[in-house]
Amino acid sequence: MKKISAAALVAFILCFSAVRTGAADRLTVTGHGAISVPADTVTVSFSVDVRAASLADSQKKSDEVGKKTVLAAKKYGSVSEESYFSYEDAACGKWCVSRSYIVTSSRPEDADEICAALTSSGATAICFIGFSLLDTSEYEGKALDAAIKDARARASSLGNTLGEREIIDFGSCVCICCENSDRRGYVTVECTVNILYY
Repeated sequence: MKKISAAALVAFILCFSAVRTGAADRLTVTGHGAISVPADTVTVSFSVDVRAASLADSQKKSDEVGKKTVLAAKKYGSVSEESYFSYEDAACGKWCVSRSYIVTSSRPEDADEICAALTSSGATAICFIGFSLLDTSEYEGKALDAAIKDARARASSLGNTLGEREIIDFGSCVCICCENSDRRGYVTVECTVNILYY
């Protein structure tokens, strides 16, 4: 067995004590901030599905209904066609043409009216309704301030006496509220930070 000198043993104890003391004198506190604001944009996704005996008839009817729904949607904002596909439905022996569209409007308060107009003009289904903000920068700053305030309050509740040294911002998260959300018509901007004390 190798012998450990007294000097080496003392050095090891001092080093171990320093690590423990350093860890004990550091504190990391996490804070969360969230700002909920009214949306300024609504996005509605809808589809037009048509069946006919032949592919040509199905495409013709799809074009007609598609034009009607697009015309209705353009009264509220911009419209884009997202997808188009056709297939033969073996179950009924008919051809199906399916198109999907997205309408984006700066009038989120008209969401229900937009859906009603699309349905009455021939839309087969309303697939998604989402509310968002064109510019979230102002609210990202407010969410960051709220997160820092939350972290400092948590540190205070822990009886912290160490100095605040560094704030680590993990970035912002924008939550788009959907049709079934209890915050319909609102957007939540969230932020998380860590504050280091030592």
